[in-house]
Amino acid sequence: MGIKVMRVCGHTFLAAPLNRASVVFDFGMNRGVFSKTMLQLFGCRIFGAEAHPRLHADLPVHANIVAQNVAIAGKQGFLELNVFDRHCASVVFDKLEAQRGQTISVPTMSLGDFLRQNQVEKVNLLKCDIEGAELAMFDAASDEELMRIDQISIEFHDFLDPDQLAPVRRVFERLHKLSFWSLDFSKNRMDVLFVNQHEIPLTRSEKFKLIVTKYWRALVRIMGRLVGKQDSGNTGLSQVRV
Repeated sequence: MGIKVMRVCGHTFLAAPLNRASVVFDFGMNRGVFSKTMLQLFGCRIFGAEAHPRLHADLPVHANIVAQNVAIAGKQGFLELNVFDRHCASVVFDKLEAQRGQTISVPTMSLGDFLRQNQVEKVNLLKCDIEGAELAMFDAASDEELMRIDQISIEFHDFLDPDQLAPVRRVFERLHKLSFWSLDFSKNRMDVLFVNQHEIPLTRSEKFKLIVTKYWRALVRIMGRLVGKQDSGNTGLSQVRV
């Protein structure tokens, strides 16, 4: 059986298991490009979280998209969202610029809270780009909650903060113990895919082909730069069948 690999907005995932009945969590919706693309591709249901009030207000309105103005973290409450002039708003990193534009208090919610509030039992794909708060999310999540997710496409942020290196390694170790298989499609954990082997069992051959796909895509990007083509970066859609 072939496995179709897609990359949307810098996040790689397995597309073959997804369909109209699928549930996708979009944590860190930003302007909603990922959610809109997933809706166009699969017609699935999307539950998203975007902490920045202005970005949340501009998100697309659709019956299949439930977007909450909340920051995913370790527990319910409030935290300070740092808003930068040249970077994504972050609940963690205040070192990216010498001066912050402003600080906004935003409501927070854990993964478990989000599951319960939206009455979701099964998540077919979790896309997560929450600017460093993913560590608190994993720390607070129970094993049972994580096992309800088929696959996780996530951007870690230890490339910005070396203090996160050890906690990120612990996330990998924990998910591997829970039978998630992982592959970093980037050079620095900006595009990591975790696949729940209980829900999407991959053969050795399929894992090998996914690894080959990673390096083939890297080669294509390098060759594109050498011949002067622009890299589509995090806004592009690409797909490969393995």
